[in-house]
Amino acid sequence: MARQPAVTSSFSIGPLSQEEYDRFSEAIYRLARINLGPHKKELVTARLSKRLRALGMTRFSDYYNFITSKAGSEELTNFVDAISTNHTFFFREVLHFEFMASQVVPEHIKHHGRRPLRVWSAACSSGEEPYSIAITLAETLPMGSHENFEVIATDISTKVLNKAKEGIYPASRLQSMPLEVIKRYFTPSRGRDEEPHFQARPQLRQRIQFQHLNLFSNYPWREPFDMVFLRNVMIYFDRDTQVDLIQRILPWIRPGGYLITGQSESLGHSVQALKVLRPSIHQKTHG
Repeated sequence: MARQPAVTSSFSIGPLSQEEYDRFSEAIYRLARINLGPHKKELVTARLSKRLRALGMTRFSDYYNFITSKAGSEELTNFVDAISTNHTFFFREVLHFEFMASQVVPEHIKHHGRRPLRVWSAACSSGEEPYSIAITLAETLPMGSHENFEVIATDISTKVLNKAKEGIYPASRLQSMPLEVIKRYFTPSRGRDEEPHFQARPQLRQRIQFQHLNLFSNYPWREPFDMVFLRNVMIYFDRDTQVDLIQRILPWIRPGGYLITGQSESLGHSVQALKVLRPSIHQKTHG
């Protein structure tokens, strides 16, 4: 049985030793293939301290022993959530959404209009990316074809997935969208602070299937995708892990389909099946 959060009390947490940091680094690599490197000790200390306080612990060694025991299996999710970095916003790297609207949608209508256009947001964080994808498709598909797309959104963090499903965001996060688009796809909602909040309308939320997924586990898909957004996630992996991940995802991209990476990311290696159309936009040339 998982340990219950302790009543808040005043106690101090001991320092994180280098040996303990190395253990946590190895644990997150085993679980999620995230490569922390040698310079994230302060970040790990700050984030895991919150979990220690919630559990009434004062030593990082106790927390490590807990998450590596049967009793702490449920806490592993909180551990991954704490270490994972989740930072995003609507229409981040807008070039990708412009490419979808100007090239991918017209191509799909011309060659495959009778089947749904399928897009996978592979590391969707708190949902801004898949909602941006769904809005782009709804805005650019011809009248009467708005239902002819599918957006699958996955993340390893259950915490951010719950936020994404809820679809509630502060007004400041929607500033990149025209007012008329906000009115079409969002409705005013009560937030947790004084800032105005908006919630994605049900018809938009229903267009997206949110699923918990470790990118290095078996994929449950039955059909390939026309586009896969794999943005701003490979920067956390070492080179071998990046290669492994691309090879895992490639079979799930249709020939002629697209892999979208972050603009600051580079595949850094030759993948014969992928043609670089422009930095961060890759087309699969064959099966």
